[in-house]
Amino acid sequence: MIVDIIVEGTDQVTASKLVNSISSHGVRELGALVEPLSDFAFALLGIDRKEAEATSERVAKTPDTSDWITPHLETLFEIGTGWLGWSSADTWAATPTEIMIAQRGLIAKLKAIHGTPDDKQEGDPRQPVSPDQVKEGLATLRGLVL
Repeated sequence: MIVDIIVEGTDQVTASKLVNSISSHGVRELGALVEPLSDFAFALLGIDRKEAEATSERVAKTPDTSDWITPHLETLFEIGTGWLGWSSADTWAATPTEIMIAQRGLIAKLKAIHGTPDDKQEGDPRQPVSPDQVKEGLATLRGLVL
């Protein structure tokens, strides 16, 4: 039953690490389970380990950061209802990982539709155009029509 919960509650890599660790160490050596269990907890919240470690370094320097989960959950709710346009019920029913993947998909879609600042244009449309460039452009267009 524990394995089923782990497999359903996290990604395949984290589930494999956790289940393999439990299988090889048994319940006696709980110290060996700290890292896989923390990965599991992070995955449930949709948090990457590297991001969590960076946050913990910032938290160590910042006083009174005891309520860290509320802002995280509010951000997920904001993404689900604001960015994605999901209902409150749909957002609460989704896992944090599903919300983050859906947001990445939306961002990719918007970049595909509207382009990105990295897309380079051939010229700056605000630059003045010389009369010779206008004549060349018109000649090109006439050539395409005829």
